Amino acid sequence: MPLPVIAAVGIALAAVSIYQGFRAAGKAKSAANAIASAEVREGQYTRQESDFKALKVMEDTRRLMGEQRAAFAGSGVVSDEGSPMDVIQDTAFKGQRDALWIQYVGKLTEAGFIDRAAATSELAHAQISAQRNANTIAAANSILTSAQLAL
Repeated sequence: MPLPVIAAVGIALAAVSIYQGFRAAGKAKSAANAIASAEVREGQYTRQESDFKALKVMEDTRRLMGEQRAAFAGSGVVSDEGSPMDVIQDTAFKGQRDALWIQYVGKLTEAGFIDRAAATSELAHAQISAQRNANTIAAANSILTSAQLAL
């Protein structure tokens, strides 16, 4: 086989290898971006859900405090001082503590999803880089093999 034909075949194989590498890298990048976006959305959803749950706890706490006041008033006890007031204040404290805990856990969970999204993106970039390196080596191998056959 003449040298120019062998060289042309080697270059064509190298070009195909590089093209396939870029296509694979593009697909991997798109997939990684989709996964990372889904992780961020899940984190945002989790945070919103925890905020809603915290509001629900505070509403339930206010309702319970009202029921306690009504119960004390119904039994003839003044709820603005002494032990009844301590009970109501303790209920308020526990309700707020629970609501803040729910929000805190929601923030931590959201941060975890965001970290996972960043890690997914970084891993994809590393895989793309490795794929491009492998394709470059395959292209160089095709050219060198063609040159060796031509000799």
